[in-house]
Amino acid sequence: MRISAADGTRHAFFNSLGPSVHRLPDTVSIFTIQGIGLHKDPGLRSSTLNTSGKIRRQSMLF
Repeated sequence: MRISAADGTRHAFFNSLGPSVHRLPDTVSIFTIQGIGLHKDPGLRSSTLNTSGKIRRQSMLF
């Protein structure tokens, strides 16, 4: 079942980001709010990196 965007913003995930997220205009990035930022995914597997440090493209064909 799908829900509306308005209902989605009432989800506990968005509440954990603080009240300023709900007052943010549509044209402003969420990353302008102090304390919100991107971090490297700790789940990134080192096996996907080659020796040059670039991410290796993996085939989806079997």
